Amino acid sequence: MKSPLIEFIDVKKSFGKNHVMQGVNLSIYEDQITVIIGKSGSGKSVLLKHIIGLMYQDSGSVLFRGEEISTMSRKTRELFKRNFSYMFQENALFDSMNIYENIALPLTETSLFSKQEIKKKVETRMEQLEIQGTSNKYPAQLSGGMKKRVALARALVTEPSIVLFDEPTTGLDPVRKNGVHAMIKSYQQMFGFTAVIVSHEIPDIFEISQRVAMLEKGKIIFQGTAKEIMDCDVNDVSSFINGQGDFREY
Repeated sequence: MKSPLIEFIDVKKSFGKNHVMQGVNLSIYEDQITVIIGKSGSGKSVLLKHIIGLMYQDSGSVLFRGEEISTMSRKTRELFKRNFSYMFQENALFDSMNIYENIALPLTETSLFSKQEIKKKVETRMEQLEIQGTSNKYPAQLSGGMKKRVALARALVTEPSIVLFDEPTTGLDPVRKNGVHAMIKSYQQMFGFTAVIVSHEIPDIFEISQRVAMLEKGKIIFQGTAKEIMDCDVNDVSSFINGQGDFREY
């Protein structure tokens, strides 16, 4: 099997007496959609922040293409972070900026592109995500589903090779949640990025994932395919999957 793009090896992270990660071992492979599941407060968002280098482990290793992220030189780390984009739980759109400005923000912050280059990149992404015509509108004027498209356009405008999604369907009804899942899958296939998704939308999210990992009590207690987790007889895994399913029925 090919080497992981991102690998956690016995990673530990604590905040005071709160031991969030207690020896996490995880492999994330290139060009796949990997979903991270687990109970609320289990540390899924903390794990995401370790992937992108927003947090560093107390011990253990987090590797990107075999290189330890926490010991990268400043220049290497800057180049490394250009691989990534992050779609936040609540979209994180700026109400004071119009849609064009929101999408353009990651490009305008870098000073690497001319206004014309930025305009072309933004307009291309808006067309691809079918939100053209909203440039001069503000987030408050858009529906929840449209805001998700704007957030995804902003995440993709830098042409990242890896996109991290933190609960991307928060606040949406079931129909729009499935629409966002389909959108992520479609654009992942179109652009070929590696996706890591923190989600509680079980089992719906499994339909778009190649790999699933479950975080429980500070450790990854399962990683494998969606079919394998649905068939898993480990008590903590099966009870969580079934419990989520029961919860969704009421």
